[in-house]
Amino acid sequence: LKKRNPLLQHLIALPTEKGLDAQSFKCAGCSNQIGFSSGIPKLCAFSAQYYCSSCHQEIESIIPSRIIHGWDLSKRPVSNQALKVLYQVRNEPLINIENANRTLYEHVEQMTELKRTREKLKLLGDYLITCRSGAIKELHKKLEQRNYLLESPHQYSVADLQQIADGTFESFLQSVIQFSSAHIYHCDLCTQRGFICQFCKRNDIIFPFEFEKTTRCKECKTVFHISCRQGNRPCPLCLYRQKYSGKH
Repeated sequence: LKKRNPLLQHLIALPTEKGLDAQSFKCAGCSNQIGFSSGIPKLCAFSAQYYCSSCHQEIESIIPSRIIHGWDLSKRPVSNQALKVLYQVRNEPLINIENANRTLYEHVEQMTELKRTREKLKLLGDYLITCRSGAIKELHKKLEQRNYLLESPHQYSVADLQQIADGTFESFLQSVIQFSSAHIYHCDLCTQRGFICQFCKRNDIIFPFEFEKTTRCKECKTVFHISCRQGNRPCPLCLYRQKYSGKH
């Protein structure tokens, strides 16, 4: 990111204020003298660099690094340069929460829920991507060009973080999930890829994205009812395969 634009290093890493002297009392934007009698220096909350009043018009923005490392959703004044960079990359999934600060999932309930929601969306997407009905095209429209939401549950863009701060991201994801699950439940092609619980063998088809009532075998990925696998019962398919492979 730094090679692409030096300011992008501050997208994930918290900036450190180094003082005006580290900038030789020059604006980080236009290089004009600032400080003392040369104009009041303005601190950019995104980069922690100082700017003149022409290069820093005190327009406020969320600060991604503060959200990632301190769950600070407030808007702060940033320089014109920072504002431009944030706008240019706003729809790119440049932030991986798992890599940047995985403890966010443990300490922030909202992020714990978002992780679960994103994992569900990825599983739903796996069905629609392979469905020959063409439903994936409609799903892409509903994702508003954010197709990366179907790939990794940890990738976020600045636009995603902005929606989290505004309180609209969860409802956006839920609307996409509702569309996807409704398609799968009513699609003959998708339902054929569902599962029958190998414990109770009831006729109801179950799916891996039904977190409320199903669980998966970590080895073979077979899906069971949570209630049927209580007590951490061993997977019958894995037991069968082990038994069968032992005969050869």
